[in-house]
Amino acid sequence: YGTPTAVDEAGTRTIIHVTGKNETSVEVALNIVVTEGEGKQTGQEGRLLVDDVNKEICLFGTSAVIETEENQTAIYLDENADGTADYEAPAYTGDLTDYTIYGVKNTTVSKRVRITMNGGTVGTIYGAYNGNIPVLGNGLELIFNGGSVGTIYGLSSSSVSDTFKIEIGAGVT
Repeated sequence: YGTPTAVDEAGTRTIIHVTGKNETSVEVALNIVVTEGEGKQTGQEGRLLVDDVNKEICLFGTSAVIETEENQTAIYLDENADGTADYEAPAYTGDLTDYTIYGVKNTTVSKRVRITMNGGTVGTIYGAYNGNIPVLGNGLELIFNGGSVGTIYGLSSSSVSDTFKIEIGAGVT
């Protein structure tokens, strides 16, 4: 707790080293973003959940841009869903070769969802898995400009009331 002394909208990446009782250890990367104003987090939108055990990343309906960053795959938040990262620092970086990324999973979202992949390597990407985007004027877009992805699923047991679009560019493997 405390009051930040300076705005840091690009974020500051902090590595936390955790060692368990049985001498196992893990590094947790945390990107801390400080903005002006009194923005309060009231739900899951705007966050992502990384499950390293099941190798899953859930975006909770937050639009994202996937890029290559220092020989790893980085996920940047794209809050206005324009296909461009909104922050200089990624929300998550790692080897995502065996990971599954879900744009929407087991929930309903009422905003436009866009996943743009320009680089990096991801095992599987679901636009929506058991999800719902019911508001007209909002849709789901999966745009692949570069990088490598093993399997792409647009919708799985999901519905979108408006536009659904998948674009795969020539440079995607």
